[in-house]
Amino acid sequence: MEYFWYTKFTIPDGHGFALFGPQHLAWLAAAAAVCLVMGRLYSRWDERTRARCRLAVGVLLLADELFKDVASLATGQFRLDFLPFHLCSINIFVVWADILRPGPAKKEVLYAACLPGAVAALLFPSWTKTPVWNFMALHSFTVHILLLLYPALLLAGGFRPRFANLRRAAAPAALCVAGVFALNKLLGTNFMFLNGAGEGNPLTLFEQWLGDPGYLAAYPFLIALVWAVLYLPWALARRRAKEKTPAR
Repeated sequence: MEYFWYTKFTIPDGHGFALFGPQHLAWLAAAAAVCLVMGRLYSRWDERTRARCRLAVGVLLLADELFKDVASLATGQFRLDFLPFHLCSINIFVVWADILRPGPAKKEVLYAACLPGAVAALLFPSWTKTPVWNFMALHSFTVHILLLLYPALLLAGGFRPRFANLRRAAAPAALCVAGVFALNKLLGTNFMFLNGAGEGNPLTLFEQWLGDPGYLAAYPFLIALVWAVLYLPWALARRRAKEKTPAR
């Protein structure tokens, strides 16, 4: 527990966990178990209970984020990088928008951006320099599990993604990215990895090949690949269902 209150920016080298090592794999298994068990329960609940569950997830997300901020402020380690402008942090606001006023476009954003973003963060964590029982590691794992859980619950409750619904979110998303890019230039931060590929994620490969800011050209390719994986099975399922429907 000696290094419990350190962050990845202040902890000495040699106290972290291995990427895809036993501890990391245990957290990934826990994330899968939480989503599977909660998804099974959610599918059986009535809408009133489901709404309470979604609210509970939203409250836990806010509490998790506040825990990080209060702890880092109390220990004198708060940085501008901890502000909620990374993709996953921004999705906390989208979760609450859906809790307060559910809508297909919000659910689509959570499926298309929040779900793959949380999965990527859990698979390629940027906090491997800290022990797994460090406060920042605990926050980072749990907040991303909750961000993965929310769209998983939506799917378990009958939500079915439609790529066309993303068009409603295109303009707000573009404005958000532009705003974050400008904020990075103003504050010297790297929200959404727009000012550098970071460490330990696939973007680092593109940065090695294309340099900085050349690696940004990989974003459209990666987004297209992720969305193909996320949406193609649903499109094919709808086509098969349509073909099986008897003509009138």
